[in-house]
Amino acid sequence: MVIWTVTDGAGLTSTCSQLVTVLDNQNPQLVDVPSGGDLGCNPGLADLPACDPGVTATDNCGTATVQCTPGDVIEDGCDRSQTFTYSAKDAFGNEASATVTYTWKVDNTPPVISNLPAGGDLGCNPGLADLPACSLNVMATDNCDGAVNVTCTAGAVTDVGTCGKSQVFSYYAVDACGNGATETVTYTWTIDTTPPDLTVSDNVDLGCNPTTDAIDAAKAAITASAEDNCGGPVTITYNDISGTNGCEIAFGRIFTAFDGCGNAVSKTVSIGWKTDTTAPVFTGCPTAVIDLGRNPADLPDCGDALALVSVSDHCSGAVTPSCQAGSIEQSGLQFTQTFTLRATDACNNVATCTVTYTWNIQECMPYFSDCPEEPIDLGCNPELPDCDDAKAVAGTVYDGCGGTLTPSCARGTIEENGCLRTQDFVLTAVTDDGTAICTVTYTWIESLDKPVIATTAVSGDKGCNPTIVTPEFTLVQACTPGSIVVTTNGVQGTGCAKSQTWKANFTDACLKKADEVVITYTWTEDLVKPVIATTAVSGDKGCNPTIVAPVFTLSEACSPGEIVVTTDGVQGTGCAKSQTWKANFTDACQNKADEVVVTWTWTEDLVKPVIVTTAESGDKGCNPTIVAPVFTLTEACSPGSIVVTTGGVQGTGCAKSQTWKANFTDACLNKADEVVVTYTWTEDVTAPVITCPDDKTLIVSASGTSADWTAETPTASDNCTASSTLTVTGVRSDGKALTDPWPLGTTTITWTAADECENISAPCEQTVTVIIGCLTIDAKVYLEGALINPVTSAEYTVPMRTTLNDLQMLPGQAYQDGATIFYTPAGQPYNTEPWNYDGAEGSLFDTGGSVGDAGYPATAVDWVLVSLRNTAGAGYQKICEKAALLLSDGTIEMLEGFDCCDLDMNGNYYLVVEHRNHLLVMSHVPVQVVAGTLTYDFTAQQSYILPGSGLWGQKEVDGIFFMFGGNGNQSANADSDTDINADDQSTWESHNGRQGYRSGDYNLNGDTNSNDRIIWERNNGHGTSVIRNY
Repeated sequence: MVIWTVTDGAGLTSTCSQLVTVLDNQNPQLVDVPSGGDLGCNPGLADLPACDPGVTATDNCGTATVQCTPGDVIEDGCDRSQTFTYSAKDAFGNEASATVTYTWKVDNTPPVISNLPAGGDLGCNPGLADLPACSLNVMATDNCDGAVNVTCTAGAVTDVGTCGKSQVFSYYAVDACGNGATETVTYTWTIDTTPPDLTVSDNVDLGCNPTTDAIDAAKAAITASAEDNCGGPVTITYNDISGTNGCEIAFGRIFTAFDGCGNAVSKTVSIGWKTDTTAPVFTGCPTAVIDLGRNPADLPDCGDALALVSVSDHCSGAVTPSCQAGSIEQSGLQFTQTFTLRATDACNNVATCTVTYTWNIQECMPYFSDCPEEPIDLGCNPELPDCDDAKAVAGTVYDGCGGTLTPSCARGTIEENGCLRTQDFVLTAVTDDGTAICTVTYTWIESLDKPVIATTAVSGDKGCNPTIVTPEFTLVQACTPGSIVVTTNGVQGTGCAKSQTWKANFTDACLKKADEVVITYTWTEDLVKPVIATTAVSGDKGCNPTIVAPVFTLSEACSPGEIVVTTDGVQGTGCAKSQTWKANFTDACQNKADEVVVTWTWTEDLVKPVIVTTAESGDKGCNPTIVAPVFTLTEACSPGSIVVTTGGVQGTGCAKSQTWKANFTDACLNKADEVVVTYTWTEDVTAPVITCPDDKTLIVSASGTSADWTAETPTASDNCTASSTLTVTGVRSDGKALTDPWPLGTTTITWTAADECENISAPCEQTVTVIIGCLTIDAKVYLEGALINPVTSAEYTVPMRTTLNDLQMLPGQAYQDGATIFYTPAGQPYNTEPWNYDGAEGSLFDTGGSVGDAGYPATAVDWVLVSLRNTAGAGYQKICEKAALLLSDGTIEMLEGFDCCDLDMNGNYYLVVEHRNHLLVMSHVPVQVVAGTLTYDFTAQQSYILPGSGLWGQKEVDGIFFMFGGNGNQSANADSDTDINADDQSTWESHNGRQGYRSGDYNLNGDTNSNDRIIWERNNGHGTSVIRNY
């Protein structure tokens, strides 16, 4: 209510009232409502959601009261959720509400690891393939997350004892809430390739003729023991051997030691002895006395007696006898001596032999008349003596019985002792009664080499002002000693240069003259210092002069040289400069000149100024604040102001730039180098636009828990950044990496794109759904019999004919000819040899004997048998098998699905297709399963052919591939199932002239006739390298 009052000039008033009604139909606005979301795993009591007291509300007409209502906590297994409802109502009943939902997980139970390997002992020296490794079969399940990944860590191989090894494998599984479980598997094994250390007793030699008791005792004393490097038990076995070689008898015991790993070593202990009771036998033992005659030159000894005989032994072989010399017996001039020879074999059997000598003695002793007693000196370098000279010196030789003799002469070697030579001549005169010897000795001096004078002095320069010492000379090679003659001419030379020469000479007693030795010394006598001169004068050179170093000259009488001029270079900072030169000289005799110093000063300003800045040209990134660079001046002599110019901001679109140029010239017109700074940057506040890929569905086998799949990167565009350089990021809803396997169920990828300026696009979401499913076969194949013209047997036409279906001759169908109904028994045709496939697929089509098509599709050609293999060659494993209908366009139609569910849905498999009268075919390579489907088109490519086999895959006509017809007998023998041969001709012959669903009907037209034989004839001898091993 508004009261209005009006007052006039006289103070009189009048009033009225006005009713104002305000209408409010606008709802309040809730403020600071929390966003809710996921709280993770096992949040604490303080972290559990509650009503937020910070939520408020605003109203256009006043205030509004906020009320929060918490919902119940909803439990779904381990998952929890709770919703809070916030509402606000104003005075006019206008109301606003909002819901906030929180989710979290309660999980404190770790996963359970199963299917662990047993571990245990691997025995001795396991091969590389037998060593333990992480098992791929270990699984883990979690009470909340189902199947979880298992991580295996192989521990280090550790030593156990000396040879034992041990390795522990730790399997770890952690669920989404970080609950971890660990199981360990331990393997042990032994590495031992070293045989035991076998110790046996020493070999025994029992000598000669041992007793039986001694032999038995020696055998009983044989021992053996063994130790193994690994410390385990050792088994010792032995066997005995024996043998005889003449008188030698040997017994051996062979010990063999085995350790726990089968390593073995053998050693033999030998016992040997000899059986011998027979004495040796002498050969050549004289039976009579040996007469040596008169005055024998040499009396007999044991050597002479032993030389007469030899001794042998039937066991020891040759035996060396001993000799015992008897005393010499005399009877007048007759003498006798006996030698007893004794032979003993190895077994001490003894044989003897006696040798007796006799001789007589008569005396007639020779002698020399003048044998010299002293050596004969021949002097210096004489003619060498000979035997005739020696005989002449020794005089006449008498025989002692009144006659003379001519002596023999033995010339000795010349003995050397320095220059002295000595030679003996031995003269010998012999009669029957004795021998006379005279030794003649000659000496002389042999001086063929001249003497040698030596000195340690060496000619040369002695330097400055030396003390001269006369050299000393010695005689080192002379046959006759004496004194060296040394002469000198005294000191020579004028001025500073001096010299003196000494000459040494010597001649020996044999007139051999030594080479003259000459020593000359030179030296310098100088005690006066040099003088340095220059025309240069120290002083100031003004501004920017050309500085030429001063020239110095030398006055030096005895030893001129180079003046040493040093300078410390230009000195001074800024513009003031100076340089000093110092000239010095020291002559060869260390006389030093007075130092001469010249110093010049000047002003130098030739350096251009330098402009510096801390700013650097470059890119400033995205949306920067641009600040003009600051320039400073480095100039010593004439400072001033830098001139800076700029053209302002340049560029269109996102790319921007601005350039600043700084210049300066000093008072001496030295110009600084221009400094240019250019900034570039990007102006971009617009986020990229991202387009998500289509949602993805992945299929895994019945036992699978996850699927491998590489996410496709979304496309994105930006107003400034090239698409190829945008950063695209995908975040999985389960928090795992995009490269990790995808678990069963639905996982969301939230994709964003960021440009170079870190503008981030609005997110888009892609779902990845992993489901359990069975393998789907998407394949095509052609049969030659259904493509060929059945009348001409020439042309091939696509699509295939459906003649058997049209005539109602397929299994389960029936047709009528006249009054007769012909019924083909129902069921797929591969329940016989060689396939023996018992699938019930054919039961879907059966008229029960009534005329009709049994419900076959109109495009059905015939039945085929489809299977998978893990490898192309021998030992393959058949994986899944199913009979299917073949349609006219080549499509293989599975009536109830392939039912191949428990296999690796990411694997590669060979696809095999078989027909009852065509050669079977197999994909040329293993085919990758993609999204649960194996796709292969036999009609567009050659099927499998073993390289180098010379066999066939499919027939090709005009680029179309199809299975070879004519293989109607696939069970007669080992070759029939994969080879078109005479067995197939026999099959045609047995069906020729008959109608119906027959294996000899190679062109599949329901009438077996000569046209079917044409197909067989063309393909006879063709075989496939696809083996069948059912």
